[in-house]
Amino acid sequence: MGKVGVVMSNDLPTINQKRATPRELADHFSTTVPTVLSWYHTGEIPAVVAIGRIYRFDIIAVESALQARKANRGGKL
Repeated sequence: MGKVGVVMSNDLPTINQKRATPRELADHFSTTVPTVLSWYHTGEIPAVVAIGRIYRFDIIAVESALQARKANRGGKL
């Protein structure tokens, strides 16, 4: 564990280990924040935490949801 005020590189979670913000998720999938929020609001992807307008996403769960969506649409996202 690092000292207080010092961030050690091994203390930082990778994007697959933490809850991603809408911006991080959009960057991960090379899309826009409005698209990510649209996916959430239409029930296509799950949000882990949605308090008011603060959303967090589990990238692995989102990838699974998008793969299921793709399979249900015959390979089209």
